[in-house]
Amino acid sequence: MVALSGGVDSIVLLHGLVALRSELALDLRGVHVNHGLSPNADAWERFCVETCATLGVSCTVVRLGLVRRAGESLEAQARTARYAALERAALELGAGVIALAQHVDDQAETVLLQLLRGAAAKGLAGMAEWRCPRRGCCHWRPLLHSTRMEIVDFAHAHGLRWIEDESNAEPSHKRNFLRTQVLPRLQDGFPGYRTSLSRSAANAAEAAQLLDQLADLDAEAIAGGERLPVAALRKLGGLRTGNLLRRILAQRGIAVPAGERLREFIRQAFEAREDRHPMLELEGEFALASERGQLGIIRVQPPSPILATWHGESMIELAHGRLRFAATRGTGIRDALVPAGGLAIGCRHGGERLRVAPNRPLRTLKNLMQEAGIPAAARGRWPLVSHECRLVAVPGIGVGVDWQCPRDEAGWDIDWCPDAPHGA
Repeated sequence: MVALSGGVDSIVLLHGLVALRSELALDLRGVHVNHGLSPNADAWERFCVETCATLGVSCTVVRLGLVRRAGESLEAQARTARYAALERAALELGAGVIALAQHVDDQAETVLLQLLRGAAAKGLAGMAEWRCPRRGCCHWRPLLHSTRMEIVDFAHAHGLRWIEDESNAEPSHKRNFLRTQVLPRLQDGFPGYRTSLSRSAANAAEAAQLLDQLADLDAEAIAGGERLPVAALRKLGGLRTGNLLRRILAQRGIAVPAGERLREFIRQAFEAREDRHPMLELEGEFALASERGQLGIIRVQPPSPILATWHGESMIELAHGRLRFAATRGTGIRDALVPAGGLAIGCRHGGERLRVAPNRPLRTLKNLMQEAGIPAAARGRWPLVSHECRLVAVPGIGVGVDWQCPRDEAGWDIDWCPDAPHGA
C-alpha cells in the first residue's frame, strides 16, 4: 500500500513500485489521505485517483475532518491523524506493508527537530527504513537513502507530473522553517550534513535498541507482572527504573511523559511513606501510580462536569457507586445553606482546594486525598459536592468551613460507597 500525497516524492515512489510490480509480485494499492486543510485538497485528491487509474492501480481515499486542539500544532495533529488513517486503511485492505516516501533530507530534518525538542535516543533515531510493530503492518521507506534532489531529477527525467503543496513554503511550520531557512545555510558549511545526521540517527537507533533490551531484562528479573514492586525498582536505581517505565508505556501505546516529570515521579515513589500515593497523569485516560509498595499503570476515569444533582434525597446512585446522605444535627453540610436548585455531584478536574477547619489552611484536594489514604486509582472518580463551581464537601475528607453545620442546626452527613451493588 503506497501512501500517496501527490507530491513528487510519493509520485516517484508509486512509479518505481509499478515498474517493479511484476518482478516482485506486488499486489499494489494507493491510499490518499485528504486532510481538508487546503482549498486545493479536492483537486489533489482527483489528481491522485487519476494517476493511479492511469497506472492501473486501485486508489482508496480517506477524508479527515481535523479540528485543531489547544496546545498541539496543526502540523503534528495532521501527521498523527494521517498515520492513524493509513493504519486503518491497511487493515481494511489487508495490506502487509505501507510504503512511505520519506528520503534522506526528511531524515535530516527529523533528527534536527528531535534534537531541538530535547529528544532521547529513541527520538534521535529518526525514521527507520523498516519498522514492523507487533500488531499492524510494516512501514517501509525505500527512498530513505535518496536525496530530495535525486528524486526531483528522476521525476523530470521521466516526465512525471506531481502537485505542489503550498503549505510546504509556509515558514510558520517548524519543519518548513528548517527546510527553507536553516538547511541551505548548513549546506554551505557542512555539505555532508545529510550523511552525518543519518549516521547519528543510526547510532541513536542502536542505543535505543540496547536500552529496550536492558528494560526487557530488568522486567524479567523483577517479574512483577502488571504491578512492579517499588523495593525492587529502588535496587535498579532511578535511571534504569525510568528506562523500564518508558519501555512499558511505549509497549502499551501510551505517550511517554517529559523526562523531568518522570524523574520527579520516580523520586516521589522511592521516598513516599505508606500513607502517600504518588501519581503521574499521562495523556489520555491513564496514569502512573504508586501505592502499597507497588507501581503500575492505572486507568483514570475522565471527569464529568456534573454526574447528578442532590435535592435532599437519602441516596444518589451513580454509575460507579452510591452516595448516602444522613440527616444529622450539628455536623455535615448545613441544611439551611442548601439552595433550592440542589447541590451538584461531580468528579475532579484538577486544582481543587478545600479548607475543612477554621484553624487549618486551604489545602489542595490531592494532598487531602493522599492524607485520607484514598487510593490514586480511585481519586479521579471520587464524587465531589459543589455549588456554582465552588467545592462544598468531599466524602471521607470533610465539609468546607463556609458550609459546615453549627452545633444546634440541622445538617447532612455524606458517605460514599464505591461500586456498591443494588440492595446493599
